[in-house]
Amino acid sequence: MDDLSKEQFKDDKMCKEFLNDEEALDKIANSKEVSDLDSSKYVAIYLPGGHGPMFDLPDNTEIQKFIANVYDKGGYISAVCHGVCALLHVQLKNGEKLLEGKRVTAFSNDEEISVGK
Repeated sequence: MDDLSKEQFKDDKMCKEFLNDEEALDKIANSKEVSDLDSSKYVAIYLPGGHGPMFDLPDNTEIQKFIANVYDKGGYISAVCHGVCALLHVQLKNGEKLLEGKRVTAFSNDEEISVGK
């Protein structure tokens, strides 16, 4: 979690509850590697936003394969903000790119500039 978000939402009731939830924090501290997950057990994927995904996700072939496997079996793929970057290079079993022929919304360059990034 980035410090700016933590500061901006420090008074939010749900955020306070989350940050005081030992079980949730333990799950974050001990999250699994994608390679340790079985994509057949997933029906949906949610890709988070923030700047981290821009560095961690676009070229991560394990994530791309996992996303493709879930999608190819009829699963749902969702993303918010910068998380969409994880979908850029996902290739499906039919050889097409996941985003081919689809309209996508994401965080724009103008939005980056407006927040000084």
